[in-house]
Amino acid sequence: MATGREFPICTNDADPTQPAIDGSIVVWSDQRNGDYDIYGYDLAKSVEFPVYVGPGEQFFPVVSGNLVVWQDGRDGQVDIWGVYIPEPAALSLLALGGLAILGRRKAVGCRRQAPGCRL
Repeated sequence: MATGREFPICTNDADPTQPAIDGSIVVWSDQRNGDYDIYGYDLAKSVEFPVYVGPGEQFFPVVSGNLVVWQDGRDGQVDIWGVYIPEPAALSLLALGGLAILGRRKAVGCRRQAPGCRL
């Protein structure tokens, strides 16, 4: 990866917004499927991948290591959801449609109202 030069990460016209970065992983939300979903990009591999694509609006993603969390409105109220993304070597397969890898990701959720809510 060259330093000192700008380079594109997400150039679609689906209103990419709210980027966050940790290490070589960048995450953001965009509307390429009609509502906001969460996507990622591995800077070391130059590979984009879906983090979460589903019903409702997903926004304000944050990444720490291989954990991505976001605000999620899939059931009509705003909750906090998270997912452990695959190791960087698996991201290339995921970007190519590796649904078996996508299906094995561990997702966790937390309702705002729940006492002692932890991820």
